[in-house]
Amino acid sequence: MLDNLTIKQKLRLIPISAIFLMIISAVVFAIYPRFALVTFIGTIGLLLIFARTISWTILKSINELHKGFEIINSSSNTEHRLDINGNDEIVEVSKLFNTYMEKLDTIAIKDKEAIEDIANVAKMMAVGFVSVRIKSEAGSPGLQQAVEGFNTALGEMEKATIEISRVMSALGTSNYAVEFETGKYSGELGGMMTSLQGLSESVGDFMALLSINGLALNQGASTLSNASNDLSASSNTQASSLEETAAAIEELTSNIAANSQKATEMASLARETQTAANDGKALADTTVSAMHEISRATQSINDAVNIIENIAFQTNILSLNAAVEAATAGDAGKGFAVVAQEVRNLANRSADAAQQIKLLAELANTKSTDGLQVSENMMKGLDVINQKIMMTTQLVQDVANGSREQMAGINQINSAVAQLDQMTQQNASLANDVSHLSEDILGMSQSLSDTAAKTKYRKESENRVCRIDMMFETNKLKFDHVNFKNNNFGKLKESVSAWTVTNETQCDLGKWIQAHNNESYAKGPEWKDLLTHHAHVHQKVQEFINREKSGGRPEELERIAKEIETDTTKVFASLNKVRVAACMEDQQIIPTKNVHTHAPRHIAIVSKQSTFSTPKSSFKKDDTIWENF
Repeated sequence: MLDNLTIKQKLRLIPISAIFLMIISAVVFAIYPRFALVTFIGTIGLLLIFARTISWTILKSINELHKGFEIINSSSNTEHRLDINGNDEIVEVSKLFNTYMEKLDTIAIKDKEAIEDIANVAKMMAVGFVSVRIKSEAGSPGLQQAVEGFNTALGEMEKATIEISRVMSALGTSNYAVEFETGKYSGELGGMMTSLQGLSESVGDFMALLSINGLALNQGASTLSNASNDLSASSNTQASSLEETAAAIEELTSNIAANSQKATEMASLARETQTAANDGKALADTTVSAMHEISRATQSINDAVNIIENIAFQTNILSLNAAVEAATAGDAGKGFAVVAQEVRNLANRSADAAQQIKLLAELANTKSTDGLQVSENMMKGLDVINQKIMMTTQLVQDVANGSREQMAGINQINSAVAQLDQMTQQNASLANDVSHLSEDILGMSQSLSDTAAKTKYRKESENRVCRIDMMFETNKLKFDHVNFKNNNFGKLKESVSAWTVTNETQCDLGKWIQAHNNESYAKGPEWKDLLTHHAHVHQKVQEFINREKSGGRPEELERIAKEIETDTTKVFASLNKVRVAACMEDQQIIPTKNVHTHAPRHIAIVSKQSTFSTPKSSFKKDDTIWENF
């Protein structure tokens, strides 16, 4: 009977029962005063029993509700329901609870379907699908909000992958000038887009370098082909000329051999002539000595004639004296006068003879003097002849020696010409090979030019590819910063507190900036922009980590992440501008600088050497290691 009453009704029965029992007690007390105590105790007892019964029925319903809650709490099964017995408020609560559980059961079923759908979508995502969606509708609002957020993220991921696929397809079809937006995404996905930009710029630079060098190689190959053809023709002509030269030199050799023999004979004759000249000189010396003797003898004759003249003069004086004496003596002296006359006649004849001898002696002296002068002149002439003969002999000997040396030289020339003829034949064969090789190089260069012509790249790449090492270095430094950002973002899921990232002076780009800070191309505005944007990247990464670990709002984190991507892109652009400035500086220093690779050095062709050399890698660290960040 009490089970059909509500708790309020049961609780109302207690005071009603108490009043009823008090009235009965009062009636009993009025009728039977002596049983007043018993009646009072009985009334209190009945009241307590009645209250206990009502409380027990209330507690029974509460216990059943408590037991139902314990069963529900100890199990994840939402199919359990509370037993409903009676019509009190607890039963109403139980009914409401059962209704709520039925609602939860419906929500749980929907949530279970949504969770199963999420698991399936997650499996599809794990193998690379981002075009899938969670189609089940969750029962709980929170899970439904998560599903909608998950689907929204999948949609954005799909857009990003479509954009990445578009860019990759363009790169795969040699379009390295493809345009795409890099600041739209942040985080690792933004890093991927930034890396794609770096990839397109890097490959575009290579293709620009390939195009420039391909064109120059094509021109050089054409020149090489023409030169090799000319070389082949000239080598063949040279081979024919060498054969004729060899024949002429052989004939010249025989002539030189005959001349050498004649020169030897002339040297022998010259030596004999010199001997005869020496003999003539000896005879001339004897003649000169004889002429000197004749001159001395003539002088002696003159001296003797002078004595005779003196004697004739004295005799004549004596005859004059004798005539005077004879005249003085008279007749006695006539005979003496005759003798004196005869003596004077004899003296006169002696004087005349002496005069004639004197004249003859003077004439002989004159002739002997002339003969002596002629002999001396002849001696001088013979000396000159002897000297000339000696000189002639020496010259003839020198000619003979020279002829022998010339003969040896001609023999060497013969050997050299024979070897040269052989080498010329080999060179002619090599020239033909070079001609074929140049044709192959021309074909390869044409293929290289055609390949470069079929690619599309940004034309500004041609203005920054003059320094190969700098191109490799800056391209590596670009990707270093993408990895720097991604590595720090990757630590967010592991670290529970903020950390200090590498500052802008300690990373590879910072070290590169410090190493090249004194270069002339580091004085322009693009270098200042590089310093500013580079510092911003490091500062923004540090700010993102600090805000994320301090519970920053998602929209705030998204703003900082996009600023990081924007500054990273600006770092890329600043590095490109710095390379352009470096190339402009090179063009000002060397206006005619050629950046193309020409023929290999092992081809024996005289050609102008290019100022451009094959790129040398300046990397001393493993590109796959990013420990500096």
